[in-house]
This record gives sequence, C-alpha cells and structure tokens, in this order.
Amino acid sequence: MRRSLTLLLVALGPLATMLGSNQGVVFAATLSARTLMKSIAQFGTEEHGTGVGFDLTFEVTGYTAANSPLALGSKWAAISVLPAFSIGSGSSAHFGIVIGPTVFLHSGKPLMRGLLAFRGEAPLARRERHP
Repeated sequence: MRRSLTLLLVALGPLATMLGSNQGVVFAATLSARTLMKSIAQFGTEEHGTGVGFDLTFEVTGYTAANSPLALGSKWAAISVLPAFSIGSGSSAHFGIVIGPTVFLHSGKPLMRGLLAFRGEAPLARRERHP
C-alpha cells in the first residue's frame, strides 16, 4: 500500500469574482493511502511491459480558509474512496482515471459529491543501477 501526504494552497481570486465575494485563500492537507494495482493486462514485453489494472485510493483532507466565498465555512474536511483504472508499471510514470464519492464534513449537514479526475504521477528521481 502506498501512502502520501499532500499540502495545497489555493488563492480564490477568480472564483470569488464570479461569486461576487471577496478574494480568499484555502489551505489543505491530504493524507492518502492507495492499494497496489491489480493488473488485468500488460502491453509490451513480459519484462518491461506496461501494466493495466485497477487500484483503490482512500483520502482524508482537512481544509482551512480565510475570506472564502464557499458556503462550507472557514474549516471543513473531506473523505474520499476513489477506485481507479490505472496504466503504468514499476518505477515508471503512472496514469489513471479516478471516479468515486467524496463526503464533505463541515458545521452544517454533510455533503456528498462525485469526483471524476485524471491522475498522473511521475517519479522524481531514478535509482541508479549498479552492475
């Protein structure tokens, strides 16, 4: 299982202008865990082929906002369960189409929304091979 921590800072200037509100800033931290890809096919040679399969991602995100035009308030959280159709193998780049539910928890009634996204990952550094 792969785990990751992501930090995000978003300026809501254009969104605030469309909603007729003040500009704001949102900070988010996401903790996610993803299962290994369950391969259903492989393109290319057996040794260096590209895998095709499914995986599942669990995400928990906490948000805090200043002058946010969004109706969720200044603090909220989101929980997502995201199945994905993925392409990629080993330490090479991975791509996936992710679709699933996200529940937003805030001071009011919880909201559930669907998420459809394209996920792309590329390794930051390659390990050197030693003979």
